[in-house]
Amino acid sequence: MESKASPPARARGPRRTAAVWAILIAILLVGAYFRTLSLTSWDDGTGQHPDERFFTDVASNVRLPASLGELYDSARSPLNPRSYVQYPMFVYGPFPIYATRLAAAALTPNGALPEQVPSISGPPRMGADPSAPGEVRTDFGPLVPNPERALPKSAALIALLNPAGVNLTSYGEIVRVGRALAMLFDLGSILMVFLIARRLFDARVGLLSAALSALAVMQIQQSHFFVDPIFSTFFALLALYWAIRAAQGGGAWGYAALGLSIGAAMANRITLATLGLAAIIAAILAALHYVRSSPQGIQPSTFNLQPFFDRLLTRELPRLMLAGALTLLAFRAMSPDSFSGSLPSSPEMVGPRIIDAGLLQGKGFLDFRPDPRFIANLGTVRSLVSGEYDFPPGQQWVGRPEYSFPWANMVIWGMGPALGIAAWAGWLIFAIANLRLRIADWRLRMSGNLQSAISNLQPSAAWVLFVWVGFYFGWQGAQFAITMRYLLPIYGALIIFAAWLLVELWDIGGWG
Repeated sequence: MESKASPPARARGPRRTAAVWAILIAILLVGAYFRTLSLTSWDDGTGQHPDERFFTDVASNVRLPASLGELYDSARSPLNPRSYVQYPMFVYGPFPIYATRLAAAALTPNGALPEQVPSISGPPRMGADPSAPGEVRTDFGPLVPNPERALPKSAALIALLNPAGVNLTSYGEIVRVGRALAMLFDLGSILMVFLIARRLFDARVGLLSAALSALAVMQIQQSHFFVDPIFSTFFALLALYWAIRAAQGGGAWGYAALGLSIGAAMANRITLATLGLAAIIAAILAALHYVRSSPQGIQPSTFNLQPFFDRLLTRELPRLMLAGALTLLAFRAMSPDSFSGSLPSSPEMVGPRIIDAGLLQGKGFLDFRPDPRFIANLGTVRSLVSGEYDFPPGQQWVGRPEYSFPWANMVIWGMGPALGIAAWAGWLIFAIANLRLRIADWRLRMSGNLQSAISNLQPSAAWVLFVWVGFYFGWQGAQFAITMRYLLPIYGALIIFAAWLLVELWDIGGWG
């Protein structure tokens, strides 16, 4: 007879789910508390972060375009920092700048915005035209109506978030908008950590991962700056989530979302193109998952890899190619300054109507030629981070040992010793435990002892996270310039391994 104190199973399920989401909301509120402490006033406008000062300066000077044609013509786009003579080198992804400028303009009443702004027209700036690499243009085109005044505005949101009605696009104000967006994106990262951990393991690991992420020192610190790492980290976690969905047998929509996520991550930091490795690992795991799930997968192994390759080549590879194509499209859409997109430069082709017509004629958005200035900037920053160029800020990295220096900084300062050690221990123990289990299962299958073999042992999608952490740290940890924030894209994955290890130890100790 069922006890009255125990609700039926169908009632416990919804209640348990509601409890999980209630706890997650509480964790997010705690995370929001620490991330909003003196968010816009902690430095009293002194601009302590040099990269943040640069981001603020750029965001306060660019403006929204009047049309899609203007946006996707990098030589004349008013959102392209390289269209302005004071920013010949812009080495960051443009998404944080775009998002912040859009939010600031949307929350500024039209009365606080100028009625007209200079247009950007005429020949390209320095380096945009390969035939004139030394050309510098400092003049702007004629005044045009300010497109930011035509942006849809919400009086209710302006009254709530900008009650004084100040111009949030100005230098002193737009940094506050950028920091607020960084805080929101970091809360999104906490949510993504929960979703990934819950899908890989269970709700307990998901909630503990979210709590540890909410309290991670480096995330809290970086969310107080209007710079790119927080934005990059969110999109990296979003891509890892969809990679795990694909590894678990997800369909074409999962691969499509994965490709779009990687493209968005690249629009924040070009080095996150390396998330393509996570997509490849996901495709391999998905093929293995199918083979292990099929009737052939429980037969004694004869080293027949044909079913695996058939699945990989006929199903996973085409979907992986779909993800690659959407990655390029998303990057093109969200990082227009990385591509030329220029129309023929003749006097009669200056009007917005002609520009938009060019989009339909295969120019503009469909022009995938890299912008020469973007390529040149990549070469410069490569020399800066490798130490090839000697400049004062880079001299702090002289004599820093590879791997041990960034690892120690992450463990001691970025996470704190307890979380840092648990994270790396969890990462290593996960691999050891899973490999031992795979070897034991393989031996049983080879002996033909199918009754003892683990017939439902599936490839763990958590290998996506394991490989991502190992690859990214192995690559970045050897860089000459290894700023702590550069490793933020692997914090979420490491924290999930820490939470998994702690929950496993809890269960082994019989405390659950």
